Amino acid sequence: MRSLRGLALLALLATCADCGGASTPRTSADHATPRAWLDVRSEMDSRFVLDHAHASIDGETVPTAGRVPAAVGRHELVVDLTFHFESQCIYCYARAWTFALHGKHTFDVAADSDVALHAIAYERGGVTTPIEERPALRLVDAAVR
Repeated sequence: MRSLRGLALLALLATCADCGGASTPRTSADHATPRAWLDVRSEMDSRFVLDHAHASIDGETVPTAGRVPAAVGRHELVVDLTFHFESQCIYCYARAWTFALHGKHTFDVAADSDVALHAIAYERGGVTTPIEERPALRLVDAAVR
């Protein structure tokens, strides 16, 4: 799971090569077109293994990492993640379980800023929380000026 974050970063860096990365300042023409960046990652225990990730904006499938199309206005991000549980310990009964996480998030793209979208799978609760209640999905956006 930790490698998913690394892959997302690599994809983001690869897509930034043509849009002005950290070493190349954006020009006024670059600011005319807003950009959205999507980062899907897992902060869950390594026993939760990601099987499938799907993301869409306004019903159109988009990559789960990197630059995604988004015109000025209001949009809906939908993320679906599927995990399975791998364990050799007291949770061996859960090895056959599949966990499906689904989330929707509405965000706005302004003409003068980019938007960073984050879909973060995490474990809620603590050690007393049953395994089947732990997986959760948080969707957040932040304007990047």
